[in-house]
Amino acid sequence: DDSTADDDDSTADDDDSTADDDDSTAGDDDSAADDDDSTADDDDSTADDDSTPPPPVLADLWSGAAHFVVDPAGPLGWSGFHFPTTWWDGAELKAWYIQNDVVDGIPRSITGHASSTDGVTFADQGTAIDRGGAWQWSWNTATDLLHAIGHNDSGGWAATTAADNAGYMAYGPYVSSLPAGPMTVSFELLVDNNSADNLPVVSLDVFDATAGAIVAQQDILRSEFAAPWQLQTFNLEYTQQASHVMEFRTFYYDVSFVRQAEVGVSQGQVPFSDDRLASFPGVWKDGDTWYLVYEAAGTDSSWPGDISLATSPDGLNWSKDSSNPILIHDTTGWESLNIGTPSLWKEQGTWLLLYHGWNGQDVQLGLASGPSLDSLTKHPANPVLETSTNGWDSGTVGARSIRKQGGWYYMAYEGSTDPPFDAANWSTGIARSQDLVLWEKYSGNPVLPITNASFGYDGPEFIETPDGVLHLTFRHPAAGNWTWRASLQWLP
Repeated sequence: DDSTADDDDSTADDDDSTADDDDSTAGDDDSAADDDDSTADDDDSTADDDSTPPPPVLADLWSGAAHFVVDPAGPLGWSGFHFPTTWWDGAELKAWYIQNDVVDGIPRSITGHASSTDGVTFADQGTAIDRGGAWQWSWNTATDLLHAIGHNDSGGWAATTAADNAGYMAYGPYVSSLPAGPMTVSFELLVDNNSADNLPVVSLDVFDATAGAIVAQQDILRSEFAAPWQLQTFNLEYTQQASHVMEFRTFYYDVSFVRQAEVGVSQGQVPFSDDRLASFPGVWKDGDTWYLVYEAAGTDSSWPGDISLATSPDGLNWSKDSSNPILIHDTTGWESLNIGTPSLWKEQGTWLLLYHGWNGQDVQLGLASGPSLDSLTKHPANPVLETSTNGWDSGTVGARSIRKQGGWYYMAYEGSTDPPFDAANWSTGIARSQDLVLWEKYSGNPVLPITNASFGYDGPEFIETPDGVLHLTFRHPAAGNWTWRASLQWLP
């Protein structure tokens, strides 16, 4: 149910303000980590009768010796902590989840970050990936920038005709750490009178101090302010060069009272490809770099849903890729309306990205791969995992979480009956593959309860806790977007 999609979109806007978190998106790399993991080989199920057997593994589920049991202890985290994608980083379980909001009357979805030491109790760490156009860097004009004229004024830095001559009322901050690529700089300004004349009151510019050149400039006229004494944002667009030292300057023309509050910078330019959705993440850590792929959709119809990338040195502070989106939906066929909810895997130097495609009727699973995440090729066999004809997953097969055990890739995926998806029945199934291309569904699907005409038991994520037990987290059907879990247990 394609998260990015519009209301008609497969994912249905599930009760979630940001739309469709049917999110097949995928907890990709299965935090608990990947391959051949410590949870034991397939033959672990045959422990000696005179000893306590080890926790079952997914091969035991497949053979019919184990099943998932919903934990009666109740929810993890808090209301709104849902669809987590996780990764064990030493003793810390990092989690990225969907944060929903409404901005300018439009439901939005961004990516939050949380952490845990036991896989049960999570602490919120704030926003990881914000929507396009939201400031990623900002400076208070009074305290963070430099000034040739003007004075500290309530709420910012001001210049007046009585006390100041023409000159730079703000310049700096001489920042050199901004990533390369298209940028938008925002200046917050106000005037005391917006109708006395139509003269320019300030000149805004972006100065590349490394190159010694102005790379963007605009005069702001008095009449461009909608009202007096009201902060208004003015934007300049430019292309950032790697490691170049930048200034964001305001030149005062000495014709009006002007106050400037803050200057902010965001990656990208209008129309932003991710100012509606920047969520449903999949995460992978490779060496010292974290990679996060996410479903990106804009408020502009030209960006209905594609896949973008961000990277981080610590899993906390992220920079969006300058080539975003890195994977774009086809305009015909099984993914003609949008793609999203990506999952990541890397093996033998090749990146593999699983994603859902939505054509207005079915959500199905596709695969793209390549030597880098900026050079992915869609697999010719797509969709590699399809909806059933009349079964519990006839409307949605959405990727969510992948785990490798004993030579098999296992995927927990959300499924639903046919649209409309807010009235469909939802649950979670398991599939396995030896190459991520040819998949077989578990004959005992679904492995969680099935809802009755509502969202729930969807958005699954594998988490292995320190005791070696494998769990599936899922969104509970009760209101509030609560995350619950089920544990893999031996059958009696």
